[in-house]
Amino acid sequence: MQRVVRSTLAGLVALAALTACGDKTTTVTQPTGGVNLVTVTPSAPNLNIGDQITLVASVSADAGVTDRTVAWSTSNAAVATVDAATGVVKAITTGVATITATSNADKNQKGAAIVTVGAGSQVTVTIASIVSNATGNNVDLSNVNGQIDVTLNVDAGTGKLAGVDLIMNCTAGFPASGDIVVATQTISSSNVAVAEAAAAPVTLSFNTAQLDSATQTTPVFKNGQCQIKGRARLAGSTTQAASNTQTITLNNIDAILVKNFATTASGTQVASATDAGGFAWRAGSVNVGVVAVSYSGRTYSGATFTLLNGGNDAAQGRGTATNLIGNGGTIATSANVAPTSGAFTVAFSAADSTTAAGVGAATVDTLIFRVTTVDNTGNAGPQLQTAATGTGFIRLDNRAPDITTTPVVWVPNTQNTINNWVGKAFVFSVGTAATNPINPGSSANDNASILPVTSSGGVGKVVDTTQWAPTGTTTWTTFSSVTSVPENSASANAGSYDLRVKVCDALGNCRNTAALTQFGVDLTPPTFTFAAATNLVNNATFGIGQAPTTNVSILANDPPGAGSVSGSGAVTPNPVLAKDVRIAPNGAATGQSTICSIGTGTACNPVATPQAFTATATNPGQYALTVTVVDQAGNQATPVVFNYYIDAQAPTVSGGFSIPNPVTTGSSFATAAVDSMDVAGGNGILHYPITLGALADVRLFQDGTISAAGAAFDNTLTRSATVTANLTNFYQSLATINGAAITAAVKPDQIGVRAVDAVGNLSTQDVALIPANNVANGTAFTAAQVPAFTLASSVATVSNGTGTGATSTTLTASVGPVAPTVAAAFTQVCFYVATPAGGTEGGQGLGGASSRAATNDLIKIGCSPLQGTALDGAGNRTFTYSVTYDPPVQYGTAAVLNIFAIGQSAATDGLATNVPATLTLQP
Repeated sequence: MQRVVRSTLAGLVALAALTACGDKTTTVTQPTGGVNLVTVTPSAPNLNIGDQITLVASVSADAGVTDRTVAWSTSNAAVATVDAATGVVKAITTGVATITATSNADKNQKGAAIVTVGAGSQVTVTIASIVSNATGNNVDLSNVNGQIDVTLNVDAGTGKLAGVDLIMNCTAGFPASGDIVVATQTISSSNVAVAEAAAAPVTLSFNTAQLDSATQTTPVFKNGQCQIKGRARLAGSTTQAASNTQTITLNNIDAILVKNFATTASGTQVASATDAGGFAWRAGSVNVGVVAVSYSGRTYSGATFTLLNGGNDAAQGRGTATNLIGNGGTIATSANVAPTSGAFTVAFSAADSTTAAGVGAATVDTLIFRVTTVDNTGNAGPQLQTAATGTGFIRLDNRAPDITTTPVVWVPNTQNTINNWVGKAFVFSVGTAATNPINPGSSANDNASILPVTSSGGVGKVVDTTQWAPTGTTTWTTFSSVTSVPENSASANAGSYDLRVKVCDALGNCRNTAALTQFGVDLTPPTFTFAAATNLVNNATFGIGQAPTTNVSILANDPPGAGSVSGSGAVTPNPVLAKDVRIAPNGAATGQSTICSIGTGTACNPVATPQAFTATATNPGQYALTVTVVDQAGNQATPVVFNYYIDAQAPTVSGGFSIPNPVTTGSSFATAAVDSMDVAGGNGILHYPITLGALADVRLFQDGTISAAGAAFDNTLTRSATVTANLTNFYQSLATINGAAITAAVKPDQIGVRAVDAVGNLSTQDVALIPANNVANGTAFTAAQVPAFTLASSVATVSNGTGTGATSTTLTASVGPVAPTVAAAFTQVCFYVATPAGGTEGGQGLGGASSRAATNDLIKIGCSPLQGTALDGAGNRTFTYSVTYDPPVQYGTAAVLNIFAIGQSAATDGLATNVPATLTLQP
C-alpha cells in the first residue's frame, strides 16, 4: 500500500500506530506458582522496514500473585528489536522474528507474537512546478532570479518518510558546484500508520541570489546553468532521490547592498538623543559600508560616496544657513574608495567642520548617502542612493548650542552673598530668572538662532557645566559644588578665580563661554557669642511678675579657613539672621495663631538684623527665637534657639459644683477652668474655721486632676479643661491643742477648687459651702488621751541651695505621758508645712506648676504610724511619730517655714499642734 504525504508534510509527524491483521493467538502452559496464562496482542503483526509497534502482554494469575509484569525478548534482533520493559518493537530488515513475553512472577509462563518484516514499496519524488516568489507566476527557466518556490510531488510508498530536500547542482568552476542542499523539510513520527494511496505536494523555497553566510559579500550561485532536483529520505534506509531533474539558468542583477550606515560619537558626544518633538538625533562621525555584489563575475576597482541633505528645510521653517545645506545639497564626498574583501567602507569624520561643508559642523534632519562604483574594465558599476525613510535615514546634529547670540550672564550678589564671595551652600544655577546667578537670557537655541527649539533642527540645549580657573590662567576645572573649589584670600570686591560655563546639547556637542566673572571662595562658617547677659535660656517660662531680658547683643567672628586662608568677613551692618515665631491665643475659646514676631512670610523667614536687637518680652505666647550670623559668602554659623514662654495672666475657674453627701476621704469636686495660654493642672483646699498658731484659719491643700493638661512648648494651646479636686487630706473634725488645752472641734465648712497654668500662675478659687449635715459628727479628744502634743525638728536650719550643712531634718511629734490604761489616741500623725510667700510647690508627691499652692496653704509633708513608746517610772507612756523632710528648692533660701503636726484617730478626727516647729532655710 502507498502512504500519502500532505502538502506541508506535517501530517507525517503524527502518524498513528499500525494495527496488524490476523487472528489472536494464545499460548497456554500449566499453572505454576499461581501464574496461569500469558497472552500477547497482536499475535502476528506484519511490518515494513522502519516501522514500530507496541505489543501488549496480559498476565492471568491467582489472586495471591501481585506481580503481573513481563520481560520482553526477541529471537532475531537483526530482523526486529524489542524494548525489554515497554514491548516497543522496531522493524529493522526483512524476515521473521519471535517476540516473547516472560512472566516476572513465574519464568516458566510465557506468551509470544510472530513479527513479519517486508521490504515495502519504493519512494518517488517529482518536480511539479517552479514559481517566482515575487510574482507568483511560473519562472522562465532560462532567466531565473531572486526567490523561487519549488513544488515536489512526494510518495513514500510503504516506507517511513524522514525528510525532503531541494538540491542545486551548478556548472563546475562557479563558487558552488556539486550537489548543494538549498532547502529541506524534516519529518519525525512514532508508530506506524495505515497510509492512503495518493501522492502529496511539498513546496520548498530558496533565494537564488543568496550570499555566503560567512562574509555576506559573495554570491553562493553566480549566473549560469544549474540543475535543480528533489530528494526524499526514508528512516532506517539508504537515501532515495528523485529520478528526474530540471535545468535552469540563473540571471541575477549585480547590485550594491548596504552593510552599515551609522554614526560614531566621540569626546563629550553621546550616541543619540531625542528633541522636543520626539525625533531621534545622532552625533559624531558618519560611517558607511556597502558590498558590491557580482553575480555576473566582474570585479570592481573603486567607489565614490556622497552625503546629502535629504530633508526639506523650507518645510521645516528654517530656510538655509551656513552648513545647513538645502534640500539635496552635498555635505561631504569621498572618492576613489578601494574595495576590501569585496566591500567598500568610508568614515566621514566629525573633525571635518569647515564652514562650506563637513560632517563636524552639520545639522540635517534627513541625512542620506549616494554611492557609485567602477568595475575593473573602467565601466560604471551598480549604484545606490538610500531613501529618506530607508536604511540610510539619519538625523545628524554635530553643532554645539548657540551661546553667541544668547550669551550667558553672571548675576552677582545672589543667595545671601556679597562682593562676589560664595560659600559652601552656594549653587551656580542656570535659569531665566534674574535671581539666578547664571542667567542665559532668553531661551538658548541649539545650533543657531534661526532654529526654533520646538523644531527638529537639533536636540536643544539641555546641559550646562560650571568651570573655574585661577584668574588669568587657562587651566579650567569642572565643578558642580562650591565645596570642591579651594578657599582663597581674595580681596573683598574681586575673587581670585575666573568663572565660565560649558554649554552642551543632549548629544554632547559643547561650547564654552568667555570668563563671566571673578569670585572668591569662603567655606568656613562664622562664629558668634552673646555680649550681654540674658535670661533667655532655652525652655525658660515667665509668669506673673516675671519678664525676660530680651535685649540681645551679639559679637560675630569670621575665622580663617584651611591653610589659614582669611575669611570673607562678616556682613555689615546687619550680620545677624534672626526669626522669632510666636504661637499666641486668638479670640476663639480654644484657638491659636502663629505670628512672626521677627521674620517674614508665613514661614517666618529670617531677616537680617543688627548685632544688637530686642525680642518680644510682653505679649503672651510660646516663642522660638532662632539666632545666627552670616558672612559675606553666605555661610551661616550654627544657629542658637531660645524657646521661651510668656503668660502673665492667671487662669480662672467658674461654674460651681455639687456637694456629695456624705463628704469623706476621697470625695471629689469639679469645675471648669480657662486660661489665655495653657491650663496645666489644678488643686483644691479644704477649709476649717479654726485658728492654728498664727494662721487665722486652716486650709488643707488637696491634690487635683485635669481633663486635658496643657504644657509649655508642645506647640498646642490647651486653653480650657475641667479641674477636679480630690479629698486626700480629710478630717471629719479638727481641734487644736496648746499645752494641755484642747479647743472645741470644728467640721470643714468650705471646699475651694483652683486651676494652675503652664507657668505656675494660680487662679482664685471657686468656693462652695459644705452643709454641716454632709459631714459626720466627730468624737472629741480628752486630756487623758492627749495630755500633751508637741512637735520638734532635729535641726534649726537647712541648706536649701549650694551651701554646706544639713540638707534635711527629722520631724518628731510626741504624745504623753499617757496612763497605762489609756489607749493611744492616734492611728497616725501627719506633718504639714505652711506654704511661705512666693512658694510654688504643694501636694505630697507632686511638683511643678500643676501643684502650685497659695501662701499659708497647709501642704502635707508625710504621715507616720507609731514609731516608738517611752515609759516613765510610773508606767506612763510617751508615743512618738516622725518623718524626714527635705524642703523643695522652690521655697528659696531665705524663708522660715512653719510646720504643724495633726494626729488622726481611727474615725478620722484630727488634733493639731497649735505651736509650730520652725525651720530656717539658708543657702
